[in-house]
Amino acid sequence: MSKWNLKNGANTEVYQKLHAQIHALFCPECLCTEYYQNEYKVQPLPRGYVLHTDRYANTENYSKREILGILSKPTRYCIHEGKDCRLMDSNEEIIMQWRSASRKAQVYHFEHSNCKLYLICFHDFSGWTVLDVEAREMMQYLPMDCIKTVLDAETKERDLGFQCLGFIYNPINNLMAIDVGHGTHIFDFTDPIRVSPDRYKAWMWDGST
Repeated sequence: MSKWNLKNGANTEVYQKLHAQIHALFCPECLCTEYYQNEYKVQPLPRGYVLHTDRYANTENYSKREILGILSKPTRYCIHEGKDCRLMDSNEEIIMQWRSASRKAQVYHFEHSNCKLYLICFHDFSGWTVLDVEAREMMQYLPMDCIKTVLDAETKERDLGFQCLGFIYNPINNLMAIDVGHGTHIFDFTDPIRVSPDRYKAWMWDGST
């Protein structure tokens, strides 16, 4: 088991108020022109699904103080850009929609051993979000220690290893290997929408410093 606090903090009041800052981005003035949209603006997915992504950006670079009255000092949490994501079916109907503060536009997908299609996307600076396409359900996972780090603007600690760069799913044992750049996290994805700390299996270090 990891020494970090892997309890999911995505639904905590502190995080929800931090993430709420992103909503100010989604106005006509902040919508990027076609030239500044990214290569993943339209992403074809299996089973006829398509993900459409619009990029929004604000040139103001700032740290929030006393966010909604709950914080008393600056944080690392700065919102410069965001994405409005719309998952559409083969009939071009929107079946799921969400807004993200992450710069990562790519969405990963995998066919589970239960025959369902799942997507993995990014809501924020760290962690990941799993989407059950058939059930139209999503679960954001963001470890508490990641929130603790970003709230402390003076911390010298490096990132806690949840900046996800890639995923490899094994349908035989339902393990998910998550590439975080300087190593790999392994989680039990028997039920992808119910990932929790007790399903954390291992941390593999790649040997680099």
